[in-house]
Amino acid sequence: MDASLDEELTALEAASDTATRARELAQERIVLAFRSQLEGAGPGPSDADVQCFARLALVEKALQKEVDSMAEFMGRERLARAPETVQ
Repeated sequence: MDASLDEELTALEAASDTATRARELAQERIVLAFRSQLEGAGPGPSDADVQCFARLALVEKALQKEVDSMAEFMGRERLARAPETVQ
């Protein structure tokens, strides 16, 4: 298969992995804010935090679709995703 397609798939996979890590960080920030609120030590997550999480989840899902489509086009199997991946 064309080396440029391999490179493109590798770049898409890296972008997808980065999007997943960014979404997980935003999710953790929200969880910590809720925990702080339940303990009476903070106001909870901001609307901006929740909106950021939602945008990151959409980007993550779109990149995962792109990776899957390109891998299918190239005739490659994708490994099963971890269960914590946004579906």
